[in-house]
Amino acid sequence: MAGVLEQDPHRFGNRIVGAAHFQPGLQVRPLFTDRPDGVTGWVKAAFEATPSKTQTRELEPSVFRRKDGALVMVFRDQESSFRKLAAVSYDRGETWSKAVETAFPDSRSKQCAGNFPDGTPFLIGNPGPRKDRSLLILATASDGETFAEAWILRDNPPERRFEGKAKTQGYSYPKAYVDEDFLYVAYSVNKEEIAVTRLKWPIRPAME
Repeated sequence: MAGVLEQDPHRFGNRIVGAAHFQPGLQVRPLFTDRPDGVTGWVKAAFEATPSKTQTRELEPSVFRRKDGALVMVFRDQESSFRKLAAVSYDRGETWSKAVETAFPDSRSKQCAGNFPDGTPFLIGNPGPRKDRSLLILATASDGETFAEAWILRDNPPERRFEGKAKTQGYSYPKAYVDEDFLYVAYSVNKEEIAVTRLKWPIRPAME
């Protein structure tokens, strides 16, 4: 397949689920493979995307698993609702519902999703009612559906050192990795350098 694999393929049992962008334009499509190497055997999943000019409305997805076992793929909304879009799969990523607009605020930027080892889903990104990436947050959903808690990972970005095309100020392109003790989040700062934030999990309130 002549596509660009997105940043967040996840392993669910013996299956890896992700998504890719295909040409012409940017056309998103969920994918899955049962090959353990994660390189071969990729299959295009059944998904009806929403056309938006030369691309799809849904872009730059990431995926997590709900407590009931369903997979949820969240997308950036290119039509600027400033809300995350989401689609659901009940067959381990082979078919997906049509994406719908959620109540989760988003600055129309790339996000990262996943699950902690206890199964709790998380989302990392830039919430907001406009194109503003000055906040990088981590949100969790203890019930697997409602993201009721959130923590600020970074705020108050430094001034840009250089001007350039699409030089959005703030924190962009987060990617997360979880091991037995820590959550690691890598991201760009002003699209000029890479930073990593590490935090202990489970996260405890400051009063504890």
